[in-house]
Amino acid sequence: MWGMESLSVAVGYDMNINVNMNPSGQLDEVIVNALGLEKKKDDDLSSSSIVKIDELQRSGEAGVFAETAPMNIISFREVKLIEAEAANRTGHAGDITAFNEVRTDLETQYETGSFPATTSTSGSDELLKEIIEEKYICLIGELQPFHDVRRTNNILGIPAKVGSTIPQRFIYPQVEIDTNPNVPSPLPTLFDKTPINKFHLIILKKPLN
Repeated sequence: MWGMESLSVAVGYDMNINVNMNPSGQLDEVIVNALGLEKKKDDDLSSSSIVKIDELQRSGEAGVFAETAPMNIISFREVKLIEAEAANRTGHAGDITAFNEVRTDLETQYETGSFPATTSTSGSDELLKEIIEEKYICLIGELQPFHDVRRTNNILGIPAKVGSTIPQRFIYPQVEIDTNPNVPSPLPTLFDKTPINKFHLIILKKPLN
């Protein structure tokens, strides 16, 4: 379109997107798209602009994060990785078989030879980490990896985005606090482990680190 220029830039996870543009020509509008989000700045003829992420407006995300994208209730890969972890923790030899079934399934969808079978020993901590890591990757966009990080005491060493502590729960919203007499008192913080995760960490037979 006459008078319009387009520039694609790689952005990270910062809260601001820095946009640099050539002020030459007739520039009527700046549109910044990032992960399907959009911010328009009308009549901005400056050579640079900072767009705050929290000001961005949705403009039709695509792919796995699209508003209408399907989401698994539970998938074959998740079931097999649960099976593999259970076998690994309880000393059954089926951990390798279940894990390798996932690797084979991935090869049917992606490039052959890119998903070799595990070479780790059955029942080993190394295989346990492989299982949890495979689940972390396979279930991108789902909540289960977050649950795994919490219940395994972060066996993969996933870094916290802010600070050094991984959040452990969703906090109670004010409407729940105001209307539900069963809300815990004192209120747990974002970093307090849930009762089930405290219990889970105690009963596990295998060390987590």
